[in-house]
Amino acid sequence: LRYYWQPPHVLTDQACLNSLEDLVDKLTNLHVFQWRLTGFRDPDRRIERRPLEEGAERWRRFIKAADRGGDRYAYLEFVRGDDPGQLRADWTTFKSVLSRLL
Repeated sequence: LRYYWQPPHVLTDQACLNSLEDLVDKLTNLHVFQWRLTGFRDPDRRIERRPLEEGAERWRRFIKAADRGGDRYAYLEFVRGDDPGQLRADWTTFKSVLSRLL
């Protein structure tokens, strides 16, 4: 069994990181996105897609934790507004995250 990991939107960044570290030996790929959950306890709560730039630091920590024991792939998904321009901006942010780790 291998894992395709994404940060659970109901957990803190530290809890997400802990879950990733627990799975790293069986990790295959990462699902990269930036969401914000609004109204967590509200029955009308919703998930709002945000620019990846807002989560660049958390993704640095996640990528660094995942960068142990083999090749990994990362997928950019859930782009704010399904906008190709936002996808380009998120890609630029993601490349910056990776370049700071090399």
